[in-house]
Amino acid sequence: MKERVIILRTIKWSESDLMVHTLNGRGGRMNFIARSALKSRKRFGGGVLEPTHYILANYKPGSQRDDESPLHHLNDAELIKGFDGLRDNFERLEVALAIVGLMEKVAQPGVEDSPEIFDLLGNALFSAEHSIRPSLLRLHFEVKLLYLLGVLPPQPWIGDFLRRPLKEHEQIQVQDSDLKRFLTETRQLMSRYLQGLGSSSFDGVEI
Repeated sequence: MKERVIILRTIKWSESDLMVHTLNGRGGRMNFIARSALKSRKRFGGGVLEPTHYILANYKPGSQRDDESPLHHLNDAELIKGFDGLRDNFERLEVALAIVGLMEKVAQPGVEDSPEIFDLLGNALFSAEHSIRPSLLRLHFEVKLLYLLGVLPPQPWIGDFLRRPLKEHEQIQVQDSDLKRFLTETRQLMSRYLQGLGSSSFDGVEI
């Protein structure tokens, strides 16, 4: 089977294997085991299995066991978009990794009814490639995500963030002092949401 996914996180599973957490186009998390990923240049060469990469995954579906999510077997992967602009600037990359790290906590295996969350993540990574205010993009992303999750309370300052697409984040007028305060507010809201899911708190930087 094949699936277009965005890589959220990779975990070294053994001497040569990788666990790969991804987000599919329906907004659900899919977990893969990539056997010999750290050795096979033919199947996983060129750094294809990097967080933030948009790939075409060729895989064998895993079986469902009890209440655990299936672990699929990744046969090989083809890079669709690497968002190369992220790797030219440390702040852009840091924000992009924080964004996919947050999505890795929010997305739930087997819950595949939120394609808008996938679109939001893709647009965030696309916008981050050339952003001159990555922290503002990060806030814009978190506001929109909280809104989609249904846990964003009314606030006077959020209107412009909800009206504008992520690619227009630089046009939103926010002072640096307010930006820090708003980011603190969104992280507190996100932490409470994640605690409700039984996940660890989101500190804004964990990946």
